[in-house]
Amino acid sequence: MSGPFWADAFTEPKRKYKFLFSIAGFDDNSAIEPFLVKTVKKPSWEVGEAEHQFLNHTFYYPGKVKWSEMEVTIVDPSNVHQRLMRLLIGCGYPLPRGAETLDSDSESTLSLDQATATSVSKARGVGALGLVTLSQIVPANPNPIKKPGQGDPLPNQFDVFGEKWKLHNAWLKNVDFGDLSYEDEGMSEISLTLRYDWATLAHHGATGPPSPF
Repeated sequence: MSGPFWADAFTEPKRKYKFLFSIAGFDDNSAIEPFLVKTVKKPSWEVGEAEHQFLNHTFYYPGKVKWSEMEVTIVDPSNVHQRLMRLLIGCGYPLPRGAETLDSDSESTLSLDQATATSVSKARGVGALGLVTLSQIVPANPNPIKKPGQGDPLPNQFDVFGEKWKLHNAWLKNVDFGDLSYEDEGMSEISLTLRYDWATLAHHGATGPPSPF
């Protein structure tokens, strides 16, 4: 690109609203589909540091890499709260038998002895969420193409995943079911916090190692 993107009609910058985020879950009744997502924070990382002082000087040395938590906001048009409760149970937190529940599934309740012997684990938490991906959509080919019989070139009309993030070993750390108000006519929102070990990025048209997706 020789000039700024606003001077080229065929250059399309990434747009914040063009994305798909999904949580596969462990079954159809625990998945979080892309159309339920309102906002999502893209993966981020930071490098720790070690400080060394000598006389009037301070020197810094890079340390370990740490991936930050991912914040997600979803809407609850009907039964999303039930799906999140199923994810909690899938993480290793069964409800004691006799506890009130919105789900009549017998797998969601255990006897007191069984519930006491079962606990949340990383393996269960990661398995409950399943595949977690975030994809940003961009035009497939920003370069103009010329159709037969037409003098002016036209851009490719198809969109692709310009970048696709995959969260590895992701588990649900926090769920906030929000609040209610007689003065608010908006949809109910639920805030999620995901913790993961690392994320990998695949980019459309990138060269180098094979894509992990």
